[in-house]
Amino acid sequence: DKTILDSNICEGEFVEVFGISYDTSGTYSVSGQNQYACDSIVNLNLKKHPNNITKIDTAICEGSYIDVLDQRYTSTTDIVLLTKNQYNCDSSILLYLLVNPMYDFSINEVICEGSWVSIGNQKFDKTGLYTIAIKSSLNCDSIIRLDLNANPNSSFKLDTTICYQQE
Repeated sequence: DKTILDSNICEGEFVEVFGISYDTSGTYSVSGQNQYACDSIVNLNLKKHPNNITKIDTAICEGSYIDVLDQRYTSTTDIVLLTKNQYNCDSSILLYLLVNPMYDFSINEVICEGSWVSIGNQKFDKTGLYTIAIKSSLNCDSIIRLDLNANPNSSFKLDTTICYQQE
């Protein structure tokens, strides 16, 4: 009696044929007696698959998200997620997620006519309320609200006569 046995195992598992354990990928020809006490040969084609560990180390901006294993993550976290790989072996995902902030702040500025305020690559020189969208140093969208007051330059004429030694 001759049997061909194709088997897939995961790390930490084994296949037993005629009382002998096999836990390494390979092709084995094993002789023994079957359940009817007849001589038998089993040709074992064994494939061992790994238990995977996947590391996800990433940063997102506030208001964004990342989906891992059908779960949505929106806040800073360090977590181990257990799952199965394509071979149905135990696997882990190590998720290291950092959420960078979105900044939203206001600036009140007073300048003299002819001067300007520079924000990002924009210059502002007129009185008004401005909302400027820029990227932070962490590449996240940020909002700056500028309340700018541009005062006019003052000029005056002095019309005075000064007399020498007048008492």
